[in-house]
Amino acid sequence: MPKKSKSRSQKSEPDPSTVLGAKKDPKCFVLQMGTVGESIKRLKQDLRRMMEPNTAARLKEARSNVLKDFLVMAGPLGVTHMMVLSSTQFGSYLRVSKTPQGPTMTFKLDTYSLVSDVAASKKRAVSYHANVYIHAPFLILNNFPKDEAGRLMSTLFRNLFPAMNVQTMKLAECRRVVLMTYSNETKMIELRHYEVTGTVQGVDRRFRRLAADRLPKNLGKVNDIADYMMGEGGATSASEGEEDDAENTVELEQKFNGAGNLQGAKTAIRLKEIGPRITMQLIKIQEDFNGGKVLFHEHSNFNLNSTFNLKFSLPT
Repeated sequence: MPKKSKSRSQKSEPDPSTVLGAKKDPKCFVLQMGTVGESIKRLKQDLRRMMEPNTAARLKEARSNVLKDFLVMAGPLGVTHMMVLSSTQFGSYLRVSKTPQGPTMTFKLDTYSLVSDVAASKKRAVSYHANVYIHAPFLILNNFPKDEAGRLMSTLFRNLFPAMNVQTMKLAECRRVVLMTYSNETKMIELRHYEVTGTVQGVDRRFRRLAADRLPKNLGKVNDIADYMMGEGGATSASEGEEDDAENTVELEQKFNGAGNLQGAKTAIRLKEIGPRITMQLIKIQEDFNGGKVLFHEHSNFNLNSTFNLKFSLPT
């Protein structure tokens, strides 16, 4: 008798729109175009790291690729924005575009510091756990102008990050925050990227280290763990308590990350800068994706109120 052929089970293909994250979350490509220096390439990687998990962290560009190639990929993958770094003889630029129809904003980079530069500037080495990148960062906008250009900037930046619902969000997912501050005097935007940490109050530093499994490497001067916990003379100095001001101490409504940060505990909230740092200025706003009618230009007398197309709905 002929042998029966084994039927092969076919695996269902994943939904392309969920490859980069949740369906409802905005997603972006962070790219470089043209000839750029090594520092801009590293800045690209740092921006991808900042935008995780809603970005393609390992996306590779070929020299033959043009922006239209990535725009074709954006639809099936559910990509909503593109951030493109480029360099010219006049400086380095960051373009932020909404796919597929725009608008596009061009920012000139005034100064920037990489993640490695921020880490090197700290007195003590700081290690960041990979879990902080599981959830997308939250965005805080500060002092942005209320004119049409400022409102459009605010809308574009807000749409880059997931919306925060204070009624349903979990406190343990608040691991990172991106802070953007606008200066009315210099017209510069300062971007900072922080990790949000919590330190339980009213507990000695030695007990916190023991609970977090972060004991010092050298315990040769003590006979047992009790000597370390009691310290020299059995007393603890005021500095070792690390008590914080009441301004940044809160009572947790939910469990938070870190040893001892349980529901109801009094915890001091701290921000640890991760990087990158970017100081940039808005130069141009265009109507379409990577082009189109110029709605605003820093070095020309454009009136955004008169040229703004109703195609873009701004919040009132």
